[in-house]
Amino acid sequence: MDKLLLAIPGTGFSTKEKLFQVLIDRYEMKDYLIREIDFSMIDFKPIATIAEAVREAERQLIAQTMDIRYKEAKDIVIISKSLGTICAGFLEHFLRDMGVRVRQLYLTPVKETLEYIDDKSSVIALVIGDEDALLSSSIVEDFAGKRGIRYQIIKGVGHSLKREREEESERIILEIAELCR
Repeated sequence: MDKLLLAIPGTGFSTKEKLFQVLIDRYEMKDYLIREIDFSMIDFKPIATIAEAVREAERQLIAQTMDIRYKEAKDIVIISKSLGTICAGFLEHFLRDMGVRVRQLYLTPVKETLEYIDDKSSVIALVIGDEDALLSSSIVEDFAGKRGIRYQIIKGVGHSLKREREEESERIILEIAELCR
């Protein structure tokens, strides 16, 4: 395995969504081995805190990736969304302790995600809607700007990164896909 892409969704947003599938296709065309994480077995509704939700998601992430030989990969990219961005940050720090470097594309990161991003992180970009209710785009802009991290603020969308009109959502997906290099 030379190249690996991990796709880590959030709650209520699977890797089968069009956004993830387009991004996955970009890396598949570049011969990346694709691993899609599935959180559908977790009932997030009764979970009271974000910390509890993250613990459950991290357990699943570990269970679904324990067979991966990360050290064999020359390039590892993680595309994550929402709650999945916290898991992606956790995984990056775990792998870093093993001497493994990853690159991250964070889609709609949440506040807790920012705690994982430091000067050793390799961030492709942070992508957020200017109407995101979970994390202000101005916080992302300030955070990324101070650290020289690429970021993209999508106008007129919230946390889903979608618009009502399908063709407008398609344009957003293609705009985000341009980040996949």
